[in-house]
Amino acid sequence: MARDFVPNDALSNAAAVLTATPITMACWVWTDQVTDGAAFMSLANGGTVDDYFFLGFYGHIGGDPITANTRQGANNYDAMTSTGMSVNTWHHACAVFASPTSRASYIDGGSKGTNASSSTPVGISRTAIGLIWDSSPAYFHDGRIAEAAIWNAALTDAEVAILGKGYSPLFVRPQSLVAYWPLIGRTNPEIDIIGTYPMTENPAPNVAAHPPIMRPNGYRLIKYPSRTSSASGPTLAAFVPVDGIVTTANYATMGARNGHRVLNFDDTSNEFIVFSSNMPSNYSGNGIAVHIYASAASATSGIVRWGASVERVTNEIIDIDGDSFSPSNNVHAIDVPATSGQLQKFSIFFENGADMDSVVAGDQFRLKIFRDAVSDTATGDAEIHNVEVQEVS
Repeated sequence: MARDFVPNDALSNAAAVLTATPITMACWVWTDQVTDGAAFMSLANGGTVDDYFFLGFYGHIGGDPITANTRQGANNYDAMTSTGMSVNTWHHACAVFASPTSRASYIDGGSKGTNASSSTPVGISRTAIGLIWDSSPAYFHDGRIAEAAIWNAALTDAEVAILGKGYSPLFVRPQSLVAYWPLIGRTNPEIDIIGTYPMTENPAPNVAAHPPIMRPNGYRLIKYPSRTSSASGPTLAAFVPVDGIVTTANYATMGARNGHRVLNFDDTSNEFIVFSSNMPSNYSGNGIAVHIYASAASATSGIVRWGASVERVTNEIIDIDGDSFSPSNNVHAIDVPATSGQLQKFSIFFENGADMDSVVAGDQFRLKIFRDAVSDTATGDAEIHNVEVQEVS
């Protein structure tokens, strides 16, 4: 799903993903009108109205080109595409700010427009989707936005062309990709699956159909129930730390905290734990939610990432001397509480079928959980207190 904005809807983060060039912004956009200008993405100074980078269009320019705009006071310059947008149509929009004297705009991977005038915005402090969020928010978008991403590099023409063909940002210069919001419309804030910049609804854009996107083989968006469904079905399994089965290497260790039994997961390498159960006969085939109840041993800032995968173990089909877990579904960019030891609930959703290794009622299954310590930023151990497997209704 994509996000569908009407004027005054916004997604924002009160921190800047980047503050200076090089910067590339890109997203898929659908506009309901071309009369009033709009910003698809922006990085702005929250204390003024004249320092920002934005990707959008103006509305009063003939042909409705997409612009890459850099403003620092009176130094307000645009690079505009040579072709423009059509209403009620998905277009790919991209702005490349290579330096203070080099900016370029693209639509659908081409029609490049350039500008070389000097402009260096200062005090960049905010990130927004669907508007320019400076001291006087403006240029609200009227339409849909999906697959928004920011790189700390100036993408080449060839790389922008790849994005314009419908390839995920994960394919393009991944080492420079610093923020990526698929904009699925299932959570508030919207998850940044690469960085630590979740986008808060203010107010909430609606949800609409997503453009078709090609993703890396085996890559999965985080699974969340829709806004009209929930993990309110029956509990199918519940596990406490002593139920955990250690893996052959890099396994979580048993510990205790103030009389609470916990599983400790290191902050320097990915560690695992496995639980085993039978899928109850009352499982109706709607998919499952894995709820992880966890705390930080000492951290009071940063993020923790958890992952989970499922393995079906059935009679005369699976050799238990080998592993056949489904690909991992990860929870990304979850901030730890400001007080160490406070419990958080992390939910990872699996669709029925291959996503959960085709487990059906009556099957034995294994659930593997790991901390993605290589990617998260919270220091010290992360502690699992218990795990619940619940059917999605």
